Amino acid sequence: MREEDSEKEKKRERYMYVHIHVYTDITRGRKMY
Repeated sequence: MREEDSEKEKKRERYMYVHIHVYTDITRGRKMY
């Protein structure tokens, strides 16, 4: 795997992680971004 491909993967994983946590907070009635 090329270096820049792994960088893109890390960014995508980070985005998904943040997205999931934002969604979880909203479902609990807390709007934290």
